[in-house]
Amino acid sequence: MEELKEQDIRIISFDGDGTLWDFEKVMIHSLEKVMEKLEQADKKAAEKLDVNKLIEIRNRIFDEL
Repeated sequence: MEELKEQDIRIISFDGDGTLWDFEKVMIHSLEKVMEKLEQADKKAAEKLDVNKLIEIRNRIFDEL
């Protein structure tokens, strides 16, 4: 897969109420990609995390804010 560069981005959209796409599905897919990159960069850190743990952290921060 070709790496996306900042100059390749044409538009950013936000779907605050979930009507345009399934946020949960998109979040899980994105976090899977994050985990792939983390495994490449720092295997020990990646061993301590998984997608579910990242979602727990996200939810905790959301609740705090």
